Amino acid sequence: MSEKAERNYAFAREAIAEAESVNQSDLNLSGLGLKTLPPEIGRLNSLKKLHLTGNQLTDLPPEFGNLVGLEILLLSRNPLRIFPPQLTSLSSLQELTLSEVELRVLPDAVGCLRLLKSLDLAQNHLANLPEAIGDLSNLVQLGLRNNQLANLPESLGGLRKLVELDLANNRLDDLPGALVNLNPAWTASPDSGVALSGNPLKNLPTDIRKLGSKQVFEYLRARQSARRVLWECKALIVGEGDIGKTWLYEALNGRLSGGNRKREGATVGIEIGTLGLDHPVKPKVQMRIHCWDFAGQAQNYATHQFFFHEQSLILLVWNLRAGHEAGRLRKWLGNLRDRAPRAKVILVGTQLDEPHADYPERDLRRDFPQVTDALKVSNVTGEGIDKLRAAMQRHAATMDTMGKEWPDTWWKGAEALTAASGACKHVSLAWAVQTLEGEGVGTDEAPILLHWLNALGRIVHYAESTELKDMVILDPRWLTHCIGLVLASQEVTEYRGILRREHLGQLWPDMEEATREKLVAVMNRFDLAYEIPDDPQDRCVVVEKLPQNSAPFDPVWESVADRPQVRLRYKLAELHPGIPSWFIARNHRFTQNLHWLRGVLFGQPRIAPTSIALVQADPDRPTVDFAVRGLLPQGFLSILTDSFEDTVTRLYPGMTLVRVVPCPTPNCEGSVALADLESLLENHRSGHRKSSCWECPTCQSEHEIETLLVGLTRAPGHLELAERIVRAVHHDGNKTREHVTREMAEARVWMQNLFVSEWNEAQLIADLTCPSVIAFYPTSGRGLLYERTFCLQLYCMCPDGWHGVGGDGLVKFRPPKEWWASTIKGIQRVARWVKPVATLLPLLGAVAGETVKEAGEWAADAKNELDLTAKFCEQWEKVALPEEWGMSDKIDDVGRARDWSNEMCIQNIKKALAGLDFPVKPYGGLIRHRTRDNKILWLCDKHFREIS
Repeated sequence: MSEKAERNYAFAREAIAEAESVNQSDLNLSGLGLKTLPPEIGRLNSLKKLHLTGNQLTDLPPEFGNLVGLEILLLSRNPLRIFPPQLTSLSSLQELTLSEVELRVLPDAVGCLRLLKSLDLAQNHLANLPEAIGDLSNLVQLGLRNNQLANLPESLGGLRKLVELDLANNRLDDLPGALVNLNPAWTASPDSGVALSGNPLKNLPTDIRKLGSKQVFEYLRARQSARRVLWECKALIVGEGDIGKTWLYEALNGRLSGGNRKREGATVGIEIGTLGLDHPVKPKVQMRIHCWDFAGQAQNYATHQFFFHEQSLILLVWNLRAGHEAGRLRKWLGNLRDRAPRAKVILVGTQLDEPHADYPERDLRRDFPQVTDALKVSNVTGEGIDKLRAAMQRHAATMDTMGKEWPDTWWKGAEALTAASGACKHVSLAWAVQTLEGEGVGTDEAPILLHWLNALGRIVHYAESTELKDMVILDPRWLTHCIGLVLASQEVTEYRGILRREHLGQLWPDMEEATREKLVAVMNRFDLAYEIPDDPQDRCVVVEKLPQNSAPFDPVWESVADRPQVRLRYKLAELHPGIPSWFIARNHRFTQNLHWLRGVLFGQPRIAPTSIALVQADPDRPTVDFAVRGLLPQGFLSILTDSFEDTVTRLYPGMTLVRVVPCPTPNCEGSVALADLESLLENHRSGHRKSSCWECPTCQSEHEIETLLVGLTRAPGHLELAERIVRAVHHDGNKTREHVTREMAEARVWMQNLFVSEWNEAQLIADLTCPSVIAFYPTSGRGLLYERTFCLQLYCMCPDGWHGVGGDGLVKFRPPKEWWASTIKGIQRVARWVKPVATLLPLLGAVAGETVKEAGEWAADAKNELDLTAKFCEQWEKVALPEEWGMSDKIDDVGRARDWSNEMCIQNIKKALAGLDFPVKPYGGLIRHRTRDNKILWLCDKHFREIS
């Protein structure tokens, strides 16, 4: 035993002796590196709580079993490898943590611990659980995150008191039906504490899993009844125009030479039909393939991307006689690779019966591994069609939706909606739900079934849209046809992409005005168009019909030439359809009505903007350039670039974006990769590089690296860069109060946006979200430790500036110690994150030791905000909370929300807020909103209506 080990062992013996002498109930021996425990531990008859976390224990002494009065045992981070048999004697045990102990088997003996309320087995190597775990009938919390569980015992369904079940990051393909027997109030709640992320769950439909735990349990409950197996999937037929896609679909159905559609013109929008294929393995099973035949006109290409999905079979069709270059195969394959990187693609060359040249099949399959088959067919003679059908059979059988179990009532409900589509193209949500209920579908199950039917392409329903959720489109062909008429409209082209409301009457003549409004909302939803704000004529911009030539933006752009400017460039593999037009549509709240197909001029705020952004795409390079001018342009830039990156990565998840910083020297074309700049800065800080500047290789000018990175970097040092912004705001003593206030407002926007981005990363699933911006301060007195009555104020997270929601979200209360133990560390860490700029002002000012009468007092003066931020953070770091509050551990030096997500801070704060009696419920009237750039915001009703 080393000298240090001997010293720590001696310390443990002394601590045990002292605990015995005073009948101590709580003993902390954590982090001592102990390989064995002194046998004297068994003499502590009064011990209730024992901390042994972070030692080197491989077993426990036999005397350990004498601790029959022990209620809480913390044994995490010890290399035990086996479940210590001595634990089965601890009949009073209520809380047991065995995370990170290299446990491979949980014995049946664990069922002896009948009083256990909390059992943490996270981060072990458990492959299964014993049925005896169902004997722990008092269990409230069960942590099984990061194990190797492939299945769960049915006995879990007997844990009726369970409130938290963490199954994240295991190997589960399915969940036992008995889980529906858990507390119904819990499993039916959207706030249920069950975590399922990180499991394959192959036997649960992907789209239902995405809806969250409540819907998963509803599906399990419905599946308990009579069921049928669904043998359906979707296939997309894409390619250039006039190459025979429609004739190919007809040939697959046995109708050669175009069948009954040989005299029809070009497809408008999307045509949807079905194809029956025998299952390649299961006899007497016929698969139903929903085939989506896409229009091939260029203006429709961007709309295709909305329907590309990794669980769709894709037929990329081209004309053998015209050649592979005319079919633009590389462009299409690059698009599919970036949009749906794991989708299976079958190359289908048509016109096999006509003379044709060879094509580089081997090179294409090498460069695009998604290509699973390359076939040649004739839609006239039928040659090659059987081989194509066989390939489709093989791949369709492996799709995620294929072979999933449906409750029998769901099947009948789906058929009832399909039958109704012949008489009406769209119905109200209430009518659809009533129809489903008439077939036995439960009220809570109906939204799940509608979601699944939408994913399969049988219907179109936007349940998450306030404007569209009351409309269920029974015939998707009708929808795509209507929108296709707009995209093909010559009048929209002549009006430079502007769709006039009176023109809708010509495009959709037999349609009610309310239905037209719904279809315009659909186009907004799909980012195909957006309404021009404050336009008296209620006109829309159709993004794919925008003019090629740039708008006359120079006068506005040059009017802010004297303001500070920040630039960022994105290099892409290819400028696919929809880039950047979808981004333009998603950020229409900033429009200055100066937009074109490859660019836009934005302003923040939209009326009388203080920051102007110029965004331009160059398809030849290909690049997208962002330039922002304003008092503090970094804030607006971060909002736009976050939205752009999310737009591209969500729509093209296989695409790689390279962020490049252009040289700030006027007229210089030099640039440097952002990642390289961050590396240069890190080398300078570590002493490996003397110079703090970057030299442009084009113009040889030198620029301070930190200055270039302000507002651009996502590296961990961004808080230091934020402090530079704060110092810059106050650098010039001649600035007016109004000028400083405007700069502070823009600085806050930037910091708030960064906070939302980081906090969002910590939210593993939507079911574990809660308001994250709060003010928390004592009503009187001088500081946290001397005042036990507090105010907690919730804030609206409006992207243009957070604000308190007033009395609706204000509660005064006296927190019990349990509240502090679960919540205060999260508040501490949020406060440290925003130290450079006082984005959580009332919280910062109040706990700095001041008396706060009204939260707004501290928002009146920018200098006070910054001073109080520094004072607060300095004071809080010195706070030692009373031991009885259960917070003896010091706060870690953490600056990013995702670093503490594993501590379930979000879940703890959620519980704390749920226990408060806000005047307006829930959460002071705040509404959760997922933005189009995939951030979760909690908004007041006014801003929710504006943003959604």
